[in-house]
Amino acid sequence: MPKDSKKKKYSQKYKKEWEAEKAFKEWLTSVPGQNSLAFCKCCKSELKAHKKDLESHANTQKHLKKMAELGSVAQTPQITQFVRQTIDDRRKIAELKVAAFIAEHCSVATVDHLGELIKSLDGKSETLKELKLHRTKCMSLIVNVISPCLLQDLMDDVGDSYYSLIIDDTTTIDTKKVMGIMIRYCSKKKRKVVTTFYRLVELEAGDAQTIYDAFKQVLEEDGLKLHKLIGIGVDGASVMVGSRNSFATRLTKDIPNAVIMPLRQVLMPLLTSCSRARIQSLTLQPRIYDSRDTRLVFQQHEASSCL
Repeated sequence: MPKDSKKKKYSQKYKKEWEAEKAFKEWLTSVPGQNSLAFCKCCKSELKAHKKDLESHANTQKHLKKMAELGSVAQTPQITQFVRQTIDDRRKIAELKVAAFIAEHCSVATVDHLGELIKSLDGKSETLKELKLHRTKCMSLIVNVISPCLLQDLMDDVGDSYYSLIIDDTTTIDTKKVMGIMIRYCSKKKRKVVTTFYRLVELEAGDAQTIYDAFKQVLEEDGLKLHKLIGIGVDGASVMVGSRNSFATRLTKDIPNAVIMPLRQVLMPLLTSCSRARIQSLTLQPRIYDSRDTRLVFQQHEASSCL
């Protein structure tokens, strides 16, 4: 056998320093566990770890085309360049005030015109110039920002004191059952008895058990203790004040001394026709009760809770 056949064939190994060279640094990397191979990140292909072969690959039509495509992607502006800066705090406050005004005094549909009108009042004001408020945003601010804050303020004001509720249920135009609730309590902050809107709760059905379960769930979620409830005012429907299977019978099982007062006037027309400012100023007048005796009992309970 000839001597030359006994010589070992030379095998070039991959060198890490190749990755720092200008011709290779953007696309060359190693193959884990294979010292004799290199990998092109651009073409997604394995190559022999021979420098001459790598140089030849760098000049192929396929590689040059891939590199050009990669370069165009790299020059594309990043998504962070399109993100607008955070809204200024003064603009946030202005938009929240307008949304609160709309919620209290008029329809949400008017904000489309009102927002443009406010912007034109002072051309020099940067805050008014940047103000952008239309129906969708206004409704989102009312539902997701203003309403939770007002509810939390109300619950903090009620605290651990005694309270009473006025309840009425109705069906909306899209055939959904809802229950409107107003609350009356002695406010330590305002140092007077306050009557104000509390909740509008969607109901799954209109039977007594469903209404009572939703009623208890709302009180529990908001941290109002059921045993602190003095009494409720409801309409004369049998589902609310029936003697056998009603909302009132279920409530008296949990609170035997609760005062149940049927009202001649229902709550829902007030909630749908009155603004929040008027709802907050409502007082329970003697004419809406069935008798003067129930009104006096109700007032005596509230007077004792304010002491």
